[in-house]
Amino acid sequence: MKIFISDLHLTSKGTLSKGDITALWDDIKDRVDYKNCPIELVILGDFFDILKDPMWRLPDLWGILPESINKNFKNQEGQDAVKKIVEKTINGNSGFFDELRNKFGPQSDRESKITYVVGNHDRLINFVPEARIMIRARLGQEQCDGQFETEYIRPELKIYATHGHQHDAYNFKRDSNQIPVGDLIVWILINGFQVFSKKPISITNLDGSMEFMPDYLTKFFDKLDNLFPHDVVPEFIAYSKSRFDLSADDFKKIQEFWKDQYGKLQKELLKKSWKELKLILPFRFAVKIKPANHTVKKITDTFLKMLSPVYKRWVLKLQDQEQWTLKFLKEKKNFQYFIMGHTHEACVKLLEKCDYLPRYYLNTGTIGRRIIKSFSSKSEAAFIPVGMFNYLLFYEPSDQKTPKIFELCNLFSGLDRFI
Repeated sequence: MKIFISDLHLTSKGTLSKGDITALWDDIKDRVDYKNCPIELVILGDFFDILKDPMWRLPDLWGILPESINKNFKNQEGQDAVKKIVEKTINGNSGFFDELRNKFGPQSDRESKITYVVGNHDRLINFVPEARIMIRARLGQEQCDGQFETEYIRPELKIYATHGHQHDAYNFKRDSNQIPVGDLIVWILINGFQVFSKKPISITNLDGSMEFMPDYLTKFFDKLDNLFPHDVVPEFIAYSKSRFDLSADDFKKIQEFWKDQYGKLQKELLKKSWKELKLILPFRFAVKIKPANHTVKKITDTFLKMLSPVYKRWVLKLQDQEQWTLKFLKEKKNFQYFIMGHTHEACVKLLEKCDYLPRYYLNTGTIGRRIIKSFSSKSEAAFIPVGMFNYLLFYEPSDQKTPKIFELCNLFSGLDRFI
C-alpha cells in the first residue's frame, strides 16, 4: 500500500506535532489490514519550507538569495543557512519526526518505509549534503550520497508522481541557474513584508497612544505564509485597515512599504526577463486601493478579461495541472495515475480513457492550515482560516480482496472564525 501526502511546509518555528501523525496512523489502520501488507509513505514535496522559513528571512541572507538557485550552490553561507534551518526544523518538530518514524519508518514486525520527493519550497535541500544526512537519519532511510528524487515512478503500478511545480509557470525554470518568479515573490513580497512587520514603525492605538508595530499586527502579517492563492496578498494587507481600524496615516505606511517591495520585484525581473513582468500584475492591483470589496473585485475581473490571450494563458491557468496531464498522456501512455501536490487542492479527476483504461489526475492536497478569501456581512473582503488534512491511499493488488484502487481521504477540515 502506498500513502501519499504533500505540502506539510514544516519550518523552524514548529508546524506539526506527534498528535498529527498519530491521527493519520489511526485513520489509516481503520481502513486497511496494515499488519499484512507492506506500507510505503511517499512525501510528495514541500515537506520542509526553506523559502518561507523565518531564518531565511534574515536580512544578512538577502545578499545570497540569487546564489541559492545556482546549479552548484557554491555559496557556503547559503549552504550553512539551509543546514541550520533543517536542523532547527527537525528539533522544533521532534515529536512529529519521532512519531513519523515510529509509525511509517522501518519496522521489525512489518515491511514499511518512507520515501521523500522534493518540491519547489524544499528543493534547496538537494544542494546541501549535511541537510540530506540529517533528514535521512530522522526518517529511518539508508544513508547515501545521492539527492532526493524529484519524481516517483512505479511502472508496474502505472503511477507517475511528482510535486507538481514543474508545470507551474510561476515556480519552475528549465534552466536551474535561473530564479523562478515564484521565488522572487516569496522573498521580496511575502518574506520582505513579514520582516517589515517586525520593524519599529510607530502605529497610533485607538486610545491615541503611540507604539511600535504592535504584536497583533505582527501576528496578523505572519499569516501571509498561509494565504491561498498568493495573489490575494495585497487584499489581505488592505484588509488590515478595517480589521484593526487603522488610521489613514498608519495604513499609508503599510501601503508605501508594499509599493517599495513591488518596485524591487519589478527591478529584479527586469534584470532577468522583462517578459515575466506580466506574471506579477495580480500583486500590483491593491497597491493603491482601499480595503477590497465587491466593486474592486469587479473592476479587477473586468481588467483581467481585457488582457491579452497570452496573459490569460500563462497567468489565469498557471496551475492547471489537469491540462498539463492531458498533454503528458500523449507521451506517457503506459501510466494511468498522475499524482501531484503543490496546489493544496485535493481532488480526483478522470482525464480520459485510452485503450479502455481510465486515467486519473490525483492531487494530495495539504496537511496544515491555509487562509482563503471570503466576504463579510458588509460585502467587504474577509479572510477565514481553513484546517486541511488530506492524504491519498493507493492499494496494490496484494493488499486486499476488494477492487478498490485508490482512496482520497480528508482526515479533518474545518472553518474558523474570520481573522
